[in-house]
Amino acid sequence: MAFEGVVVGYDGSTSSQVALAWAADTAAAHREPLTILTARPDAEAELLDLSEAIDEGLLRQATVEMLADAAARAGEEHPDVEVQVLVSPESPVVALLEAAKVAEIVVMGSRGLGGFQGLVLGSTVLNVTPYAQCPVVVLYEPDEETAKAQAFARHPDEVVVGFDGSRFARRALDFALRHSRAVGLGVAVVIVSKGKPERAPTPIGPDSPGLTPAVRDVMSTALEQVGDQPDVTILHGSGPPARILVAEAAGAPLAVVGSRGRGGFRQLMLGSVGLQMLLYAECPVAVVPLTSDER
Repeated sequence: MAFEGVVVGYDGSTSSQVALAWAADTAAAHREPLTILTARPDAEAELLDLSEAIDEGLLRQATVEMLADAAARAGEEHPDVEVQVLVSPESPVVALLEAAKVAEIVVMGSRGLGGFQGLVLGSTVLNVTPYAQCPVVVLYEPDEETAKAQAFARHPDEVVVGFDGSRFARRALDFALRHSRAVGLGVAVVIVSKGKPERAPTPIGPDSPGLTPAVRDVMSTALEQVGDQPDVTILHGSGPPARILVAEAAGAPLAVVGSRGRGGFRQLMLGSVGLQMLLYAECPVAVVPLTSDER
C-alpha cells in the first residue's frame, strides 16, 4: 500500500468532487493508478486503505459511504484505472505533502469543507502548493464567471503555460507537453515582457520581426524544448506577467506555471505569478516544482 500515480485529496466538498473527476480523467489518460486520499488526523493511527480503516472502526458510516461512492464513480467512469482509497492519520496538509514525495500528480479542490465561505483558496492549497515535490493541480467550483470564461476562451483546446526560460519554466513546459500529449490537447506557450505598453500575446516564430534579443533567446529555449511535438504555439505579449497570463488562460482546460520564475526572492517557495494564478485564474491551475535533483 502506497501513494501511487495521480493522488486526489477528497473530503466530499464540491471542489473536491470536481478535483476527483479531473484526477480520474487524468489517471486514465496518463495510464496511471488513482489514489483517493482522505485525512483523519489521529496520532496513534497509520496510513490505511479504506477496508482496513473500516475494520479498525476509524470512520463514521457517512464517511465510509462518501469514500466508497467516490471510488465507485471513478471506477465506473474509467474501468481500466486502478483505484485505491487511503485514509491518512495526518492533517490534510501533511498527508498531501507526503503523497507528493512519490506521486506523479497531486490534485486538489480549491477549498474544502472547512474555512470561510468567501475565500477563493483554502489553507490546505496555500500550505501544500509551495512545498509539494510533484506538480499540484488545483480545481475550482464552476460558477457563472468560469462558464463565461469558457465561452470566450482564447485557448479552449490548449494547455496554456507561462514561460520565461528559467529552469522552473522549463519544468512547467515539460509537464504541459506531457499532459497535452496524454489528453490530446495543444499547447500555448506564453512569453511576457514586463513593462509597457501592455499588449495581449500574439503568435511569434523565428522569422517574426521586432523581437528583442531577450525574447528571441527565451523563444529559442522554448522551441528547442518543444522539438517536433505538433500543435504548439509560441506567443509573446507585454505587461504585468500575472495579469497577462490570467487573461490569456481564462477558460482554458489547464494553465501551467513553474513554482517560481526568474524574478523574486530565492527563498520564496512560490512566486508571485504562481500565487496570482491560483487566486485569479478562471481555469484549473497546475503549479510545477523543480525535481529533487534540481533543487
